[in-house]
Amino acid sequence: MAVFTNMDVDGNGVFDFQESKSYLFQNYISMGTTTGEIPKMLNGYYNDTYAPTPSNYHLVLSCMGDSQTIGTNATFTFPSPVTSANAVVTSTTTVTIESTGGGEGWTCYSKINNCPIISPEVAPAGTYTVVVGTKTYTFRNFKATSVLKVGSNNGLIYPVFSLVTNEAGYITTVNYKWKKLVNGTITTPTATEIKAAVENTALSTSFVHPSPFISFFSDSSTLIGSIIRFERDSSSLNITSYNIKLSNVHHIQAAYNLTSQVVCKFDLGL
Repeated sequence: MAVFTNMDVDGNGVFDFQESKSYLFQNYISMGTTTGEIPKMLNGYYNDTYAPTPSNYHLVLSCMGDSQTIGTNATFTFPSPVTSANAVVTSTTTVTIESTGGGEGWTCYSKINNCPIISPEVAPAGTYTVVVGTKTYTFRNFKATSVLKVGSNNGLIYPVFSLVTNEAGYITTVNYKWKKLVNGTITTPTATEIKAAVENTALSTSFVHPSPFISFFSDSSTLIGSIIRFERDSSSLNITSYNIKLSNVHHIQAAYNLTSQVVCKFDLGL
């Protein structure tokens, strides 16, 4: 029923669906950047000892079919105070509008001084607002799911990758297998467990955000390989057509939806 209290997020008196506007409010589980992982993936080798460790949880608002000026400041208000990455306790903070790509929308990350605000594993329930100029976006009756429980006593399912390159140094194949981390012990999950934990569809017709996906970056923020979809129930992905040269890769980002409101992502570096 919470959906029906959020049919006019921007409060302009017109239902969002009548204006082809979509808003997605999510909690991201960030695993941080792990260096030294890419060399361990080369030529079919899996690093079976790798296990991501949650470094922070932060809230992300994505909008499609709406427009804002990239770089504009916005005010992000929480229903109750949370602790940020730089140890400031706040319920209202200034954030910056960022592009979602393609000029079709915008994204707003909850940050202070470019550091993601650390939400509890289960974000505070209640009403969130984002104010940009004279426009207010309101999300009512937000309630996080307990699937976020991936802390020290966790039950996290995650992919481990290996890369195959050709003689010219281009990545031709991404092999992967799913692992499960429970109380510090790595095991192999069953197909049923994977399907129960990892969503395998786009979030909506408006948000082209397939899950799971892997992306390749040439530096800390420049994407050189478009979001490449891989599946829950297969183990090999041919990416020859993307023409990604290993020597140009700064880091690899893997992400997958645990639910439509929760994204788990981690970066693997050189």
